[in-house]
Amino acid sequence: MGDVGNRLLIVDDDPELLAFLVEELQLQGHDCTGCDNGQDALVKLRLEAFDLAVLDWTLPDFSGLELCRRLRSSGDTTPVLMLTARDDVDERVQALDAGVDDYLTKPFNLKELHARVRARLRRGCYEQDARRENETLQLGNLSLDPIERSVQRADQPIALSQREFELLHFLVKHADTVQPRESILDAVWGDGYGSWRTFYDHNKGRYRDTNQKCALTRMEALISEMTMILEQLPNNTKIGITAFSSNGYRNNKGWSESSSGLARLGDDGKRDSAIQFVNTLDDEKVTRWGGTDPWDAIQQAFDDTETDTMYIMSDGRPNKDRNGGSWSNWDQEPTANFYASQNNNRKFNNKDRALIVNTTSLGLNSPWLEYLSQKTQGYYNQIDKESIENSQEDLS
Repeated sequence: MGDVGNRLLIVDDDPELLAFLVEELQLQGHDCTGCDNGQDALVKLRLEAFDLAVLDWTLPDFSGLELCRRLRSSGDTTPVLMLTARDDVDERVQALDAGVDDYLTKPFNLKELHARVRARLRRGCYEQDARRENETLQLGNLSLDPIERSVQRADQPIALSQREFELLHFLVKHADTVQPRESILDAVWGDGYGSWRTFYDHNKGRYRDTNQKCALTRMEALISEMTMILEQLPNNTKIGITAFSSNGYRNNKGWSESSSGLARLGDDGKRDSAIQFVNTLDDEKVTRWGGTDPWDAIQQAFDDTETDTMYIMSDGRPNKDRNGGSWSNWDQEPTANFYASQNNNRKFNNKDRALIVNTTSLGLNSPWLEYLSQKTQGYYNQIDKESIENSQEDLS
């Protein structure tokens, strides 16, 4: 049986054939209306909505070809299947050029007719879905244009990252329904994303495991961590961000690319600007493992007179030590001690200004980051690399 609810208009001047077609197509589950002339068919098509029109070429008043031309000239896009005894190639071309979507000659095989009707209806559904997908969405004073990938609220543009736009698009499309987490992840991040997850709870100081895993890449996990921090910082917090990495990542970026100097959260959408900047760190579609060289960025934070808290997030062990030599495990504690000593003696205008250093390591345990946080009253957070690698293998 066909899809119930599809409305078909059948137009043929042969009463026996018309009755036969209506009956056969109704048996397939379609809602069929029959007409024996072009004028009645034209009126019905203009007053009612049909999913498909099956037209004979030869009609008593004007031809099915002329009927199709009139439909198309008025902007009517109802799909048309021409069912006719005319089998000349030039006539087929003439019909297709006039706006006919499919062409079947008499005498016809009934199975082929049913198959062509099903195919045309499927195509119509795809085209309708595509049109809906590209329509500008409106929700209250929020307007979202999928083609331009632009968003406005009360006629004011809102800048969003690609991922933020896709998430908002999905939520606006389904504004009247509650969407489960899995549906959102599949639609925005891709099939299989979010099949499990493990995360660190700073308040409880331990890992919290759910029954699900999260297929994050290492960069995505760090971006998620940074975004959470930025969202939780109070207004009027001044922030600066620097991204550092090996050449394998191709995403070295300084905060100056997003804003000049330190930005005060809460002023002129700077929090949104900071989050957007963080979201750009994976724009290069990073796939290669690589090390890090954080020393210049860390020193800049220690030297900045306004910085009182530093977050260091690394998804690999350093490539080199502070002096440019090869990094080894022997460097772990001395490196932490160096910065801890500098921190203990950090003063500006004769006032102690020791930093709180919070660190996150994604991958192997990072003793130097852990030591540094312990010595600066910060927290250390390790996100397990093996879990993330396993989740990626599960999806391959």
